[in-house]
Amino acid sequence: MGISISSLLIILVIVRFLIKLWFVKGEKIKISETSGKRFYSWGAWILILISLVVLFNLDFSNMNIMRWFWLFTLIIAFSFNAFAEWKYIRESKEHIISLVSLMIGMAYILLFMF
Repeated sequence: MGISISSLLIILVIVRFLIKLWFVKGEKIKISETSGKRFYSWGAWILILISLVVLFNLDFSNMNIMRWFWLFTLIIAFSFNAFAEWKYIRESKEHIISLVSLMIGMAYILLFMF
């Protein structure tokens, strides 16, 4: 399970970087440079805290529970990221990169971890 999660993180970082090079043209806009900075920061911290609380209350020996935890965490985190990017920096098309990364991550989890 540990190698699968590490591989997933490496794959997602590389895919996001390559898609961003290919897909996003022009000036790079960050959410922190828009009016959505506060929304994005608060949302990210709330998601991190909820994930940590849930993670430390799970049974680590039950692989099925851990697989579902990682799947739901991936879906919620990338969906929030895509929504925030769509709402505050729609013209940069960054939300499409988040959605593609979400699909690749879900496919990886479903194929290699289940």
